[in-house]
Amino acid sequence: MARSLAPIRWKRIVVYYLISGLTHENKGHDKEAINDYEHALSLNPDDWVTNARLGIVLTRSGHPKVAIAYFKNAPGQRPSDASIHRNLGLALQLAGLSDEAQHELAEAKSLDRH
Repeated sequence: MARSLAPIRWKRIVVYYLISGLTHENKGHDKEAINDYEHALSLNPDDWVTNARLGIVLTRSGHPKVAIAYFKNAPGQRPSDASIHRNLGLALQLAGLSDEAQHELAEAKSLDRH
């Protein structure tokens, strides 16, 4: 659907859903934020900001296993962003994947030093 729209129009739609998701997230309306972020990702699946925000909301709302996939997609776009590795580490820890979590948390700590 997204690519059939004029490029500027679909980018505006993605930004709309991202801003709407942030607004819902800040109000504590996790379900609505998740819906908005999923809409944005359906149009632009590689957007690291939306992947990271969706991962945060999913983790906070008790779905860390689902969040892991979104966090893992985000570092591909921003490999040196410590906060993404830290959030992935937290989701992994909450999902019971301690070894992987420790690796991500160590990576975040290493990136924080640089």
